Amino acid sequence: EDVVESSFPNLPVSVRVVTWNVGGRPISAEDDFSALLTGGGSSGSSAGPSAAADICVVGLQELVELNGHNIFWGSVEEELSTQAAFESHVAEELGRSGLRYAKVGSIGMVGLFLTVYIKEDLFPKVSGVALDRVKTGLFHLTGNKGAVCLRFDLEGVSFCFLNLHLAAGQENQAARNQDIDDALRYCFQEVGAYGTMRNQSEKFHRESAHSVVLHHIVVVFGDFNFRLDVPEEVAGHKSGADACLLEGDPLSWLQYDPWRNGLVEGLDGFLEGKISFPPTYKYRIGTDELDTKRLPAWCDRVLYKAMPNVVPHICEYTSLMELKHTSDHRPVVAMIEVHNKPKSEEVKQTLKESRSWMSWATFSWSAASGLSWGKELGSEEGSDDSPQDLGSGSSSGMRCCPSCCFSMLGRVKQIISAACGKLIRQERPSWNVSTQSTVRHGVTLLPPSPLKPRGGGGGQALQEAELVSLDKRLALELPSDDGMGTCALVGAPSEEPTASGPTESRQTGQSWAKDEDEDVRG
Repeated sequence: EDVVESSFPNLPVSVRVVTWNVGGRPISAEDDFSALLTGGGSSGSSAGPSAAADICVVGLQELVELNGHNIFWGSVEEELSTQAAFESHVAEELGRSGLRYAKVGSIGMVGLFLTVYIKEDLFPKVSGVALDRVKTGLFHLTGNKGAVCLRFDLEGVSFCFLNLHLAAGQENQAARNQDIDDALRYCFQEVGAYGTMRNQSEKFHRESAHSVVLHHIVVVFGDFNFRLDVPEEVAGHKSGADACLLEGDPLSWLQYDPWRNGLVEGLDGFLEGKISFPPTYKYRIGTDELDTKRLPAWCDRVLYKAMPNVVPHICEYTSLMELKHTSDHRPVVAMIEVHNKPKSEEVKQTLKESRSWMSWATFSWSAASGLSWGKELGSEEGSDDSPQDLGSGSSSGMRCCPSCCFSMLGRVKQIISAACGKLIRQERPSWNVSTQSTVRHGVTLLPPSPLKPRGGGGGQALQEAELVSLDKRLALELPSDDGMGTCALVGAPSEEPTASGPTESRQTGQSWAKDEDEDVRG
């Protein structure tokens, strides 16, 4: 959280994501391409025309026609030439917005293409740019289906954008689920499908240094090829061209959407803005009429996921229905604002205080494990319950009463509980209370009065530490790694050292050692 907070002093950062299956055709001059990059559409917009985004992400599917030549024999030069032509079109339109953008990177694969731009004033803060692509067509050998991906860090916050084109077909939801899993699993990884090593290239980053889902912001978008899962009783009685027509309000057809009905796998935790626009597929080019050869569907989607320390907010989620002269798909645009997770001043102060107390607690426990205090409780210098001279670094100058340690531990738990918003079990670690006179570090320990076990079980951990004072002397042992307790001891020195006593009470026969299975928190 500190990384995100320090890295984004001027949040929110806005991200505009565009997805469009152009059907292998050049973008028609009748379609206002600038509406994709700098303004909201008139249909289904929840926020009206949007301001220029800090980050602009454009993903296309079927940039070239998916025929045999382009899939199997298309040259790299032809592919790069087509991508460069579209990229120059994007740069030109962004330049007309009056704002200066710089390209973060771009990547393509047959018909898939992804390019990312960022405002020039943010560009120097970009680092860690990585690109990759995953083929899912024809046994993972062809790139007619699959994903292209770009990730980068904007100071301390990571972004990842994945442009998908999944398997088509009314009955191929299982194949689409597999495509999603493969894209998320193998992108940026050294090992691919079937356990084979993926081809290495300077353009692609396949060192297994990144994972798609392990970013602060992940956006998965593209042509998911979702198909409406219409029950037979709804469409079964129709025939011919009417078989693919549904009645009623188009938004009511969302009840058959596979994403809404939980039929899509591999995207756990991903969210989507509210759909308030008609289906994006399949239209007769140049018209607003749905093609009766296919069931209509919301194929083109933008899904997103965020880590808990950042909060994405959908400002706009719409389809530009007026761009109808290029493809049988309608483009979809999402504007996402990335905010810091809200943190009140009270919580900030509490967290700061907890760090301070925890540092003091760690020091106190360390001192209690290896140092002794030689001042008697009740003397002028040792009667204060608060710690003194903790910074002196020598055992002779350190004075502390164990009761202040318990007060401190209780305070630490209260602070942590307040900061986390959860109740921590009010249990203290069990203490081993010696019942024999022993000598530790030149100080005599006198046995306390017998303690009664709680809960009636021998060997059960004490719910609270009980301190017994006899003639202003304390006998208390704290658990240590070697099994022999040490403590901040207060008492009178002894002339004759004796062996340390066992942790079993001679009077009661009860063992006060902490039960190994007892779950002690805090």
